[in-house]
Amino acid sequence: MPRAFAVLVLARCVNRLGGFSMAFLGVHLGTALGASLAVVGVVLAAFGLATIPSRLLGGYLAGRFGAVPTMVAGLVGCAAAQLVLAAAPTLGWALVGAVLLGLAFEVVEPPSQALVADLVDPADLPSAYALLWSVLAVAGVAAGGIAAVVVRAGIAWLFVVDAVTCLACALLVALLLRAPAAGAEASEPTGRGPMLAAARDRGLLRHTARGTVFATAYMVVVFALPLSVEALRLGPSTTGVLLAVEAAAALAAQPLVRRVRDRVRADATALRLGYGVVAGGLVVAGLAVGSVGSLGTPGLEAVVVLGVGLSVVAVGSTLTLGPLQAGAARLAPAWGRAAHLAVFGLAWGVATTVAPGVVSTLLPHGVAWPWVAAAVLVVALAALPARDEPVPGAPTPSGMTTTTPARATR
Repeated sequence: MPRAFAVLVLARCVNRLGGFSMAFLGVHLGTALGASLAVVGVVLAAFGLATIPSRLLGGYLAGRFGAVPTMVAGLVGCAAAQLVLAAAPTLGWALVGAVLLGLAFEVVEPPSQALVADLVDPADLPSAYALLWSVLAVAGVAAGGIAAVVVRAGIAWLFVVDAVTCLACALLVALLLRAPAAGAEASEPTGRGPMLAAARDRGLLRHTARGTVFATAYMVVVFALPLSVEALRLGPSTTGVLLAVEAAAALAAQPLVRRVRDRVRADATALRLGYGVVAGGLVVAGLAVGSVGSLGTPGLEAVVVLGVGLSVVAVGSTLTLGPLQAGAARLAPAWGRAAHLAVFGLAWGVATTVAPGVVSTLLPHGVAWPWVAAAVLVVALAALPARDEPVPGAPTPSGMTTTTPARATR
């Protein structure tokens, strides 16, 4: 991978090391500001809603001003909002801070993902995206350890540390990251804005719908895991251990991902393989938590089986997330890459909104049901016609063509 890609991964990892404060926002509102559960829900909902236009804003700004300035602006905005939350004397100020944080929270994603596509050879895009996400997952586990230490000084300090990591990441990006020079193909056609072109690209919209289904299954797992551990009647530390195992499995799977990419040229085939692995892991995890519900006895065996299931899910996700993201990047023209990736990224905003409702609806019927539902979603994806997958080198419905080398289409 190019040196600039390594710089980008390093900068995102630094930022991720402080990315623990949002998990404590509700607690901070209740303990420091005396907010009721209803008010906490309103503030968290305001933050969640603000993240949706945030990603679109990131795509627009990247197309207008460039990837590096947009990333720096988004990171500085996040830092400022975090400091507002840390120092908020009233619930009104906390609401302002939460909305500001939501508006800045996702700005960094479209330009950083577009930079990956600009820096890395098209044939290596799935591996590059998979590596970025795996490394960030490991950094997220390390962030939990940092949070456990910092929180002893007070919850407000979590937001301060998060702000510091945002500024450190912005400094690394501003000083060390250089976007490649735009070629002739990066010139935007007259009268056609990147965001409008992305919204009209039916191939991208189909791919985003597919990504939304997978993201929903993925987020169901995220929300179901702590509740499943609770069903095992074990402490929250077990969730941390399982997350660490899952992150380690994702990182260890990188050589396997590369071998698969070398052998399997078509993204549609790689995706189906990944979907199958993910579905198998979800079934294993569902069996683990389901056995607790039927036998009524927790045990090391159930935890081990759940860990095995999560590890398999992590490997399958590593096989899947890269081609999904690469597919969105390949559908985009050079002049509209950030906008296309911003639209595709809305899949995760929708999934984060839908998944908690899926879990809360199915959980009363049995702890295993959310895992089963996630597996069904993934299997349904694998059964969809391959013709809807982005085909490198083929024209899209919007008239744009992709530029992936022929070896990726065999």
